[in-house]
Amino acid sequence: MSIDMLAGSVLNGASNSKLFDLLIRLEESIDKQARRIPRFTKLLRSSSQLISLNGTAGDIILLGPPVPANHIGIVTDISVNFSTAGGTAKLSVVDPSGKTVLNDVARDLSATASGQATTVLDEGERIALVIQTAGVGALGVLVSGKFQELI
Repeated sequence: MSIDMLAGSVLNGASNSKLFDLLIRLEESIDKQARRIPRFTKLLRSSSQLISLNGTAGDIILLGPPVPANHIGIVTDISVNFSTAGGTAKLSVVDPSGKTVLNDVARDLSATASGQATTVLDEGERIALVIQTAGVGALGVLVSGKFQELI
């Protein structure tokens, strides 16, 4: 539905019901386009308290929200801040249950680092912070990105 079609219908004296139908289709088209706009979000964020790496290798110590139904998640930025060294962590994509690591996004995190990344998450998947090697380190993390509706 184009604006030209709508304007042409008005100028040609289309009936009220036809104009109403055209307006409804125009509104639906606009809504569909609006849903395609990505929603920026925090995919993983530690609180103001630092997270300890004191645990067992493979332990998931921070779990992000699942990607909503009919969406994909796109990781765009990663920031990890260590306050004390000791141990390493990794950022991983996990399954919807939050228990199984599917693949790693960034490994061997042992010092303050930040950067850009492009990793796509499917519906239900999550980003998680996982202990790679146990230690006495403490860190904070922020992973930002966006959700994109699949239309």
